[in-house]
Amino acid sequence: MVVLPTYAIKGENRNPVFRSQYGVAHIYPYTLLDDIDDECRDKTYHTLELENRYLRVTVITDLGGRVYSVFDKVANCEVFYKNPVVRFAPLAIRGAFFSGGVEFSFPVAHAPTTCDKINWYLGTNPDGSASISIGGLEHISGLRWVITLTLFPGRCALAQDVYLYNSGTVPGRYHYWTNASLVANDGTEFIYPLQRTRSYEYAGTASWPLARLDLIQEDPGLPGMEGVPMWPAARLQAPVNFRWQKNMLAQVSIFGRKVGWDYFGAWQHKENRGYAHVARSCDVAGMKLWSWGNAPVGVVNQTSLTDDGSLYAETQCGALETQLDFELLPPGGKRSWREWWIPLRGIGGLTCASEALGARLGLESVDGDDTVRLHLALCPVRACEQVSVTLLVGERVAVEETCSMSPEEPWSSAITLPGSDVGGRPIRLLVRDSAGNLLLESTQDRTPYQAEPAEPKP
Repeated sequence: MVVLPTYAIKGENRNPVFRSQYGVAHIYPYTLLDDIDDECRDKTYHTLELENRYLRVTVITDLGGRVYSVFDKVANCEVFYKNPVVRFAPLAIRGAFFSGGVEFSFPVAHAPTTCDKINWYLGTNPDGSASISIGGLEHISGLRWVITLTLFPGRCALAQDVYLYNSGTVPGRYHYWTNASLVANDGTEFIYPLQRTRSYEYAGTASWPLARLDLIQEDPGLPGMEGVPMWPAARLQAPVNFRWQKNMLAQVSIFGRKVGWDYFGAWQHKENRGYAHVARSCDVAGMKLWSWGNAPVGVVNQTSLTDDGSLYAETQCGALETQLDFELLPPGGKRSWREWWIPLRGIGGLTCASEALGARLGLESVDGDDTVRLHLALCPVRACEQVSVTLLVGERVAVEETCSMSPEEPWSSAITLPGSDVGGRPIRLLVRDSAGNLLLESTQDRTPYQAEPAEPKP
């Protein structure tokens, strides 16, 4: 159990609503939850917990199965944004929405069960791991869903298994997204291995991470939710680096275009920690960045969700490319996949990740010399001995070492190379365990990206 200050939902709206004023979907047979108490009172919620050597996970079953907390015992801090109060605001399809933690959205963004009690199971597995399963029958689409969260012994990572099933006789319309909240400040960096992005309202595509908002392909669109609030016109011709929260002048809601990578993440540079998300891109085709932005209107909007003035952003991922895309699950149809959330620390940033580790590659110019310093750092999900690390710059082997590392003690190295040897050459990283099994393989292709051609106008 957990006791939290709460601005409670007074009750359900008795009037049936066939289309929600708060979202993109109808909500019948669900009711609106739009009558919110303006006084805060302590409320007790039912929780489930998983814990191993590295992590402690708390799920609130009374609030849609929200992952309220993932506590990193190594760094002694929360991995995601943990809101100290439950304060509902009319932002979800049934009205009431609250911020923080990790949210599971099915069959539409901000699930109709976001504020409801859901079915749950807590148990141990033969391999020594422990799991929490949440889910139920969703009444808009008639589809069943189950999310299973698992912690394994000696592994600093949270597994998330998604299972969708149509037990009915007609196709069910759906999309699925996971929304992870994180503290937003000037040291927050969003790591997405993208080359092109698109805005929420399909206003063309743009480059990533630097984009001039007046040069978005085909249509001068704004990478914000429905273009509101508008970005200052004076900034439209200045390139914006969307990797950094400090550059978000206004609300930002952008999706990856043709995602072909299996990871993304975020890094808090003020604390030298972050996290990576890993899943097969053929299962999780959507990557999204959401920020309220730093303009006064964005800051004020967040005051309706908390009492302490804390600010947050979200890294999101989904089964389809955007939240305007839907699919039909046929009768008897099933869909399932696994995702990993991997807390990281002590490596100065994030460049790439796998189920086994996160890695940072950095290039730094050396003043007064035609040389560059290459930084390499690795943080694994478990203790590893006799790890083989190979780094190639073009065809040249720049690093070849055998080392030990653990979540408590990441490994790092720095070497100096002639700038001419690095140039625009690809950088390839190979990490293998003591048995020769590949833990991570990543190539940073540094050639310029050729923009996709514009689609011809009808």
